[in-house]
Amino acid sequence: MANWDDYDETETEEPEEASLCLMADTKDKELHYIGSRNRLSGKIPASLANLNLAFLDLSRNALEGDASVFFGSKKETQQIVLGNNKFGFDFGKVGLSKNLEKLDLRNNKIYGTLPEGLTALKFLHKLNVSSNNLCGQIPSLRFDETSYAHNKCLCGSPLPPCKT
Repeated sequence: MANWDDYDETETEEPEEASLCLMADTKDKELHYIGSRNRLSGKIPASLANLNLAFLDLSRNALEGDASVFFGSKKETQQIVLGNNKFGFDFGKVGLSKNLEKLDLRNNKIYGTLPEGLTALKFLHKLNVSSNNLCGQIPSLRFDETSYAHNKCLCGSPLPPCKT
């Protein structure tokens, strides 16, 4: 299984067992990273926080640790797909790109609350934070219960009301 701990940013060769794909679209100057279903494991290197990716897909791997490095209000990220890993970080403390269209964090170990900034994302059309350890009131958003299901203690529409 490929491991982030073995990743050397100075090497030009890709890991043998993982077909990583980092593409620069020179026409639009967008940077894309697609590493879905590549049997990647380990923690995300902190140095990746410097990347400003338009599209990020690391879903369906065995990655763990703090993936908050991929978030930030000053980033231009449009899609973050990190579902089906073992990431654990406080989601309530992340900044969100105003360009975010798709956010898929399902089936991880993410905790905290939903960021209030979610309500300000006018381009967000796909959200899935199901099957994590999130708690608290769901902000007024237009997503159904499947987007929030199987969390530790999320409450409020479209889930059952919060207990007072």
